[in-house]
Amino acid sequence: MKRSMLNFISRFLFYAGMIVTSQSAIAGNEQVWIFAGLPGDPEHHTVFEKTLGEIKTSLVNRFDVKPENCRVYYGPKSAGYEGEASRENILAAIAEITATTKSSPDVPQWIIFIGHANGIRGGAQVNLPGPDLTSMDLGAALADCNPAAPMTLIFTHTASAPFLRPLAMPGRVVITASSPKDVENETEFPLALVDVLANPAADANKDGKLDATEIFLATHEAVLGRYKSQGLIVKEAALLDGDGDGYGTQRPAEVDAAAATKHFLTLTTRAKGLD
Repeated sequence: MKRSMLNFISRFLFYAGMIVTSQSAIAGNEQVWIFAGLPGDPEHHTVFEKTLGEIKTSLVNRFDVKPENCRVYYGPKSAGYEGEASRENILAAIAEITATTKSSPDVPQWIIFIGHANGIRGGAQVNLPGPDLTSMDLGAALADCNPAAPMTLIFTHTASAPFLRPLAMPGRVVITASSPKDVENETEFPLALVDVLANPAADANKDGKLDATEIFLATHEAVLGRYKSQGLIVKEAALLDGDGDGYGTQRPAEVDAAAATKHFLTLTTRAKGLD
């Protein structure tokens, strides 16, 4: 076979492989990891279970997230969870995420934290059963991930701003429910996120995808709406870092917004029809 023909075939196979990879990246192979820490009391336990159930229902029913790819850590496996959101289990999950970013960099990773947290010297920590997990711990655990793998991290709890800088990296989007100046009050962000994932209007440009910029903006508006409906002063200001520079913003400029739009969840055909 002539060299020119061999070169043509090689180029064809290369670009065909790129097409397959591109298609697989948008064909519902996202992996979602949800970690919910200590509820603190029975009332919050009820709220946490409802919140977790509704988030997973939306991800599986409205978006192309396979049930087996939506892992929720909160309680025992007998209750339908992957296990408790303990420090040990979270770090084991992070090790699996890291390995996947290296073996399958086309697989988008979505990591969501729900629960309570508090600030500590130099950062913050999520309140977990057993030893807590600090922002520095999490940053170190995810440091070895392949930056070519798209990753979106959403911290829905109070004292979440300190998680932004240690987790920032090119190829990542980080969303926090609070800013550094916010008082450590319980946030409305997780409940607002539930509303956004279930709301067809969140896909603002109607392209059949819900990207990280749309999630951030819609959730922010939903948070404001929740405060207004209760007649309360707004005490949380969510931040978005879309370009991985470690600086969050409440009003995304093009550099953050454009980068964050590349991280998205795809609406199912059924959801598109209903919407």
